[in-house]
Amino acid sequence: MVTKIMHKKRDQQGFTLLEVLIALAILAIGLLAEASMQGVAMNSNYIANRISVANMLGQQVLEDLHSRQITDPILLTPAAGLAYPLVPGPPPVNRITIQGAGTYTATYVIEPNATISGVPRSGTTRITVTISYINPANGVSIPTRTFSTFKMVL
Repeated sequence: MVTKIMHKKRDQQGFTLLEVLIALAILAIGLLAEASMQGVAMNSNYIANRISVANMLGQQVLEDLHSRQITDPILLTPAAGLAYPLVPGPPPVNRITIQGAGTYTATYVIEPNATISGVPRSGTTRITVTISYINPANGVSIPTRTFSTFKMVL
């Protein structure tokens, strides 16, 4: 009985070359899959960053327009597609570049006596803000996010 156990131990002295090659192939496939997954994750993070910046800019512009006095002529005059100055100062600049996120522009639409659920509402103004991302490869403006709100005016 003792000799039988000894023979089994001697037969199992290591891995065969075929077993090592199969293990290395499986490991290589796993590492390649992980590497491609990292590229996709980095691209997704970049896109998420751009969307977050567009959301932040849109909320900022919308809040600025919404916080104006109810007698402000901007809220009482119809306007469509006007550029919003994202960088105040003389002269105001209607585009902003944020490091790591890109270049953005903002436009807004003012609709006095806005229609709500198909009914025109006197004294209500609809404010719509569109944030666009400027593609650095070709300079084309890509509308990214649109925000809308209503404000009661006189």
